[in-house]
Amino acid sequence: MTEKTFKQRVRDEAIHFEEVYADFKNDILARGFAGQSAWEHLFFVPFGNLLPPEKPSDEARRALNVPHRYDAARRTIQNLGLDELLVGPLLKNDLRISALLEIGLLTPDETVPPSGKHDGEFGRLVKRLKAVPDDPIFWRALLEVFCRAFISTPGQRTWKLEDYIELAFDLDEIRRESPAARWKAKSAKEKLRRRPYVERYKKEKLGIVGEDRIRRITDLIGPMDDGALERLKKLFPEPFFEVDDRRWRRQTKDSHGAVGLLDIGETVGDALTAVTEPEDDG
Repeated sequence: MTEKTFKQRVRDEAIHFEEVYADFKNDILARGFAGQSAWEHLFFVPFGNLLPPEKPSDEARRALNVPHRYDAARRTIQNLGLDELLVGPLLKNDLRISALLEIGLLTPDETVPPSGKHDGEFGRLVKRLKAVPDDPIFWRALLEVFCRAFISTPGQRTWKLEDYIELAFDLDEIRRESPAARWKAKSAKEKLRRRPYVERYKKEKLGIVGEDRIRRITDLIGPMDDGALERLKKLFPEPFFEVDDRRWRRQTKDSHGAVGLLDIGETVGDALTAVTEPEDDG
């Protein structure tokens, strides 16, 4: 017998959608919600260290294969190891880190990677907590993962819009390195497979860039000339500036290093403190 695909199993479960919907609705009505909204209750599923003690009825339910309304979510989180990920809030114990985060020279993921398996170079100065059940971002991310899995097709990872914009910046940078030479997709492809470009695409798990990716963005914005990035900016102004800002942060970090950035953070922190401190009238 052929094993059912993930999409087929989801469709089988969707047959019971009305029953599941009614179960959640009845639970909401029975509780009355003194001081807590229905939205908060529906998305508060205890997991990790907040799991309640198991009751005899829980074991009995499992024996009868009758799931509690939150069992599937809990088991999924545990099986995927999401309750062990460090994706929660940051605890900062160094004002320099706070200042760098404030002005955008560092992002939370650059101080402590979400997985927590490899500390960033600023990891000793900041700590990330594990996710908690009342984190709406956690639940939205979990929903997104399952929705993407449902509509996914076999093949290479799909690029985001920001990935293509980043590629356009790199292609323009390659073009400006040899202004006298005629720009060719084939030669640009070869340069993208060398440093510093290849490390970036490997890190982002985008795979080796081929001519098809290059043509996709150049067909959209036209020839790689002095106006290429301007045309791209007019098409997608908000993500364009986000990528531009990200590249600026990366270049600044590369040029200053960790010690240099902390010096910047100290200077900015002192300036911010001076602005907030009241003036001495004496």
